[in-house]
Amino acid sequence: MLDENFVLQLSAFFAVIISLVCTFWLLLIITCDYIV
Repeated sequence: MLDENFVLQLSAFFAVIISLVCTFWLLLIITCDYIV
């Protein structure tokens, strides 16, 4: 069975990665709309 701390750290890590990707995509879309 996995360690509970490890699972918490992993889920927090994934949450950060997902939010970073979403922010990146939003910036990309806004920039493209601004340029075009």
